[in-house]
Amino acid sequence: MTSTAAQARKGFWNPREWLPRAGVLRSMGCYTTTRELASRRSGADEILLLWNPCDGRVEVAVRDIATGVGFHVRVAAPAHALDVFHHVYAYVGGQDG
Repeated sequence: MTSTAAQARKGFWNPREWLPRAGVLRSMGCYTTTRELASRRSGADEILLLWNPCDGRVEVAVRDIATGVGFHVRVAAPAHALDVFHHVYAYVGGQDG
């Protein structure tokens, strides 16, 4: 697929293009790839639930499709990962997840 065709696919994006911690990570001597566990769209936002199997870190990444601006929220309690994924804005700004 050409880059023009890829850009024409609405809603397509690669988190490795904008998330500094996605992709190959080194943690405690372990190389691994961050895994996408779930994804969804809400309005102009694309939301991913990401997991690093090496260190167990879980994050929810949010990106505005129109502007490309994004952020991620580290999930402090993995048992709350789906809650953070579905209600990410409730966990922005210091609330523990």
